Amino acid sequence: MARTVIDSASAVNIRAGQSVNTRVVQTSTQPVFIVPNVAIAQSEGQAYIFIRTESGFLIEAVEVLGKQDKNTIITGDMHGGENIAIRGAVALKAKWMGLGSAENKSGDHSH
Repeated sequence: MARTVIDSASAVNIRAGQSVNTRVVQTSTQPVFIVPNVAIAQSEGQAYIFIRTESGFLIEAVEVLGKQDKNTIITGDMHGGENIAIRGAVALKAKWMGLGSAENKSGDHSH
């Protein structure tokens, strides 16, 4: 919930207590990326994505900056050309959590 002060010129059709759609603009010194929500794995309050490498997948911690519809806005140690897991991310997370190692790589799944 947020509160705002609206000057009378812009409040022509707005009533007290009315719900409105808003957009929060956030600046960042790091590049930000928009990925599908299904690409994000959560573990103990930390968000991760799975990045495809030649030998399988690398698990990369990311910071979630926000969500919009079916997408998540993230930042992290990425350049933007990575291939990330979207389909099969749930299976990758299950395998990762079952093995209990953030350093685990698996080449058995497609992105």
